[in-house]
Amino acid sequence: MDEQQVRKDIEMVVNYLKIHQPENATPEYAAAMLDFLQTNLHDLALNDPEQLLNLYESLKADKEKEH
Repeated sequence: MDEQQVRKDIEMVVNYLKIHQPENATPEYAAAMLDFLQTNLHDLALNDPEQLLNLYESLKADKEKEH
């Protein structure tokens, strides 16, 4: 992933945090949150791919409800 995309991702998470957890709305916290999510999704894919598929299906169903 290129550096510009990483900065955009961090900015998006900071904006999310400003709404939901303003006390944690810093670039450092956002970067740590993204690292945590990436690591845990990777571990899930390696160790429990069925659970990852269930997570994907839940997300997909939620998105379909929005439309």
